[in-house]
Amino acid sequence: MPHEKTKRQWQLIEENFEFDYEIGFKWVMQSLRERWRALKYKLRCNNFYPNKSKEELLAKPPENVDSIDWIAFVHHRNEDKMKDKISEHLPKDQELVASSGVPMKILAHPNDAVG
Repeated sequence: MPHEKTKRQWQLIEENFEFDYEIGFKWVMQSLRERWRALKYKLRCNNFYPNKSKEELLAKPPENVDSIDWIAFVHHRNEDKMKDKISEHLPKDQELVASSGVPMKILAHPNDAVG
């Protein structure tokens, strides 16, 4: 999450809640980090498909995501550094899929016909 947004969220929390700063700060930052990671994962699962181009992704941002944040996310996801990181973990992921199978949730696409 961008540093400015993290600071702004912390300000909002301080304004609206009372708690022990030392314990609360660590817990809040850890929770924000986990939720941010979960949101990025959900966005990737719901929007990034091998057949979608960068232009298609940018043209239709998710409803609950700010368009500026979506543009930054798509550009980051398509950087060579990120692609290298993905391909680095791909063999392990493929091995896991080969040994344990693919959960049906991953195979399903929101636009697939049911029935």
